[in-house]
Amino acid sequence: MSVYIRELTLELAKLGHTLDIYTRSQDSFTPQIVDLAPKVRLIHIQAGEQSDLDKLLIYSHVPDFACKTENFRKLNNLQYDLIFSHYWLSGIA
Repeated sequence: MSVYIRELTLELAKLGHTLDIYTRSQDSFTPQIVDLAPKVRLIHIQAGEQSDLDKLLIYSHVPDFACKTENFRKLNNLQYDLIFSHYWLSGIA
């Protein structure tokens, strides 16, 4: 996970915001939800193989990632005021 994203979310949480960071799961051993700090969660979404894929190979899994992320949001009755995308693949999702 990007150091920048982690530090940004930790600072926003200190200001009182609640944040979820979504990322593609790369292994089956990491829990789906990891609490990084109070009010900050890292949520792993399985899209494609659970392995470290080349960035060009991840592109084909973006639609699945977007669908499963939205399903997770709906199943957990989550609503967000703001969505920030740090990387171009996330922007597509």
